[in-house]
Order: sequence, then structure tokens, then C-alpha cells
Amino acid sequence: MHVLAQIPTEKRPRAIFLASQSHRGYVTDEFGAALTVFSTDDYQVVQTIALGDPKLVRPMGIASPDGGSSSQDHRGCRKASLGRGVEPRW
Repeated sequence: MHVLAQIPTEKRPRAIFLASQSHRGYVTDEFGAALTVFSTDDYQVVQTIALGDPKLVRPMGIASPDGGSSSQDHRGCRKASLGRGVEPRW
């Protein structure tokens, strides 16, 4: 697999969603209680959205209402990696 980019995230990224129409990607950060938003054009983080107290909020999944691709993994790290032609890996 050829890694296209590594997107820095908060603690323990769990799921990734690539929006097909908005050119945005979204990563749920379980231990960081956040949603990392990045551009799928240049893979730069656009925004990190705090979702609440990390002791109470632990986002693990993500929905894909516009038909984009999504993936989940259960290993902890601080970056999500995107590869060409394969599912996102952590």
C-alpha cells in the first residue's frame, strides 16, 4: 500500500469517513472526545471539534449519510493514514 497522508488527530482515532461531495474527511477520536475534520484535497486538518468531557464522551463510530466511504479500527494511535485503493489504516 502507498500511504497518501497521515492526518494528526486527538487521542485514539477510531473511525474515518470520507465525504464524496464536500472534499472533507472526518475522524472520530475516542480518548480525545473530538471530531477531526480534514481536507481530502491536501490532507490538512481544517478543524478539531470538541465533543465534550473525555471522561464522558467517547466517539467510536461514524455514519456516512452521503454514500462516502467509512472504516473503523480498534487500535490506538495519534494519526490516521490514508492509502490509495485500500481501506484507511491506522
